[in-house]
Amino acid sequence: MCTLVSCVEDEKNPFENADGSETGEVFDVKLPGMGDFYVGTEIELRGNGFTAGDEIYVTNVDNSSLQAQARVTRYTADKLFFIMPGGVVEYGGNVEVSLVRNGEWHTLGTLYVNNFGFNNMGFDSTGGEYIEINGEYADGDKAYYQDMDDYGQLLGQPVEIDLELQNYGDAYSDIVITSVFYPLTNQYTFVYEHNGETAIEQQMGNVNPIWPNQYTTNVGETVFVKWRGFKDGDRILLSPDDGGIENAVATIDNPIIEEGGLAFEVPDIPEMQYEILLQRYEGHATIIGYLNVYNY
Repeated sequence: MCTLVSCVEDEKNPFENADGSETGEVFDVKLPGMGDFYVGTEIELRGNGFTAGDEIYVTNVDNSSLQAQARVTRYTADKLFFIMPGGVVEYGGNVEVSLVRNGEWHTLGTLYVNNFGFNNMGFDSTGGEYIEINGEYADGDKAYYQDMDDYGQLLGQPVEIDLELQNYGDAYSDIVITSVFYPLTNQYTFVYEHNGETAIEQQMGNVNPIWPNQYTTNVGETVFVKWRGFKDGDRILLSPDDGGIENAVATIDNPIIEEGGLAFEVPDIPEMQYEILLQRYEGHATIIGYLNVYNY
């Protein structure tokens, strides 16, 4: 990918009046002449006369309605640093950088913002999945996933995922791998925050869902469901086929969660086939198996 930047070193002074005259002190402000830039990249401006009141705005070159104020992280008399904000480019593109001082808008030039690459890497030996991120990494970056129902409604709260940097200072980009995680639902959202900015926010398909397995047992026996994603507070509901939450005939509030799965004792219920429902979120349950119950 070609990185396109603009430097105003050879252009007119960005603080020069339209008629060519200058007001007050002369400032020579420059954008970086080279580099790879992403949402969340800290970018350095060089010049002189920077003040605490200086504001930086970034605008999508192709869609001026996409504009955001950047966070200024620090400044000196001859340098100012800001974070490239999110929400201006979705899949990479050119942005215009402007400095606002005392209500006056001054265009400095353009930078090309690269797109973060990411891939769902399937699942590891534990049955979970993880995501590889290509782009740029900084200490303190965070990643989250959040379960989503089949209608696109988010469930519960975002769950933070650990990040591990695979290489640093690569000629092209950093590579970051998330820790293994276990989405419960068929789809979920994935978010990566770089330097406090949302660099990736994407709906993902669960490549390793809990496939509903068939179990045959008697009343009073123990059923063990294999999956490493069970959490404290999960409830098991038993409902006739296609009965859902509303028609559940039994609730196990405290199933035994152990490494590799979850166990529960079959209560005294009529002989028939049941759905095994896992309820983690209010009003929502996921089918994790089918149970044929006998009583003899």
